[in-house]
Amino acid sequence: MIELKSKQNRDGKYGFVDSEGLWVIEPKFDEVRDFCNGFAAFKIKWDKFEGEWGYLKPDGSYLVPAVFVIAEFFKNGYAKVKTSVNARLFVQNDGSRILKSFDEIADSIINESDFDDENIVGIPFQHKNGYIDIEGRWYDEIPK
Repeated sequence: MIELKSKQNRDGKYGFVDSEGLWVIEPKFDEVRDFCNGFAAFKIKWDKFEGEWGYLKPDGSYLVPAVFVIAEFFKNGYAKVKTSVNARLFVQNDGSRILKSFDEIADSIINESDFDDENIVGIPFQHKNGYIDIEGRWYDEIPK
């Protein structure tokens, strides 16, 4: 697999180059994050500050077009995202979305925690701590 690095052109747009510095994904994005676990987040702005995030595949095609206000890195096949209507969802590595939002699961967004290798994450919920799995099931203790 070719390792791609983000690069900015003279016009301020970002794309990705290979190890020889050749453009593999043309610079057309306002912001990008490096590839992580097979995908890179990109942002397209509609004004100086505001815009939406999506995800790219290494061939430059979209896994998901720019529709999210927050798009985090992929880990264990999932990425946390937030929509413009404040729903917090997961995007799977096939581009599908798990529509059960964090708002349905907990009062607060997951605090910089990431799912572990068992796809479990600890979160605060209604003045106590607990755990959820990637499907949104709640546990008072780490499931075995």
